[in-house]
Amino acid sequence: MTYIIQVLRDCRAIAVFHVLRAGLHSPSASGSGIIISRLHAGQWSNASAIVFDLELPEDVDVADMVVVANNQDDLDAISRQTQSPGKGLKIEPGPIPESDAYAARMRKAPGETTTNLFYAKSKGQLLQLDLKNLEIRAADGENERFYGVPGVSVEEILSGQVKSPSGASAQLNSTLTALEQQNPSLSGLPKPGSCPGDRRIRAPAATSM
Repeated sequence: MTYIIQVLRDCRAIAVFHVLRAGLHSPSASGSGIIISRLHAGQWSNASAIVFDLELPEDVDVADMVVVANNQDDLDAISRQTQSPGKGLKIEPGPIPESDAYAARMRKAPGETTTNLFYAKSKGQLLQLDLKNLEIRAADGENERFYGVPGVSVEEILSGQVKSPSGASAQLNSTLTALEQQNPSLSGLPKPGSCPGDRRIRAPAATSM
């Protein structure tokens, strides 16, 4: 857990989302989620709604994912909708096990990485994905509805210019605070809930003519 906390402390932004395969024989998958960024004073911004497109392996129908942005230029590109992170931007699996080579580099030079990281799981199992076709788009309509501000942009939200409804991000903020405090018992974390990626996708029932 130490390295996960270090990743959280050093990052520029975090995106959390789930994706679902578009069709039975198609690798294409789409999903939705949020992205938050760390402001200059150290606190977190409000969340911007975003939409994701990527490709899943043939044996995966649904997945939960976290993308950790460590590069400010890449975060700016996401905020301004000028680049797709998987196309030309460096992104690799985040450190988890003690023996992970990336985690070893973090122990030697924490806070110096500018590589973007991702974590993915499906039905409780970690996934290794190829994110070369990952695309992130703003969910403009959802952001406008949630914040009540016509034309509000991802950049405005992530830079702290937009206020959220009272209590809207309480659970998200309490989760991040509990992790950053590095409490060994993680007692401040909210109770775990059900994730979309832990669910099984049923095939549609056959119908008789």
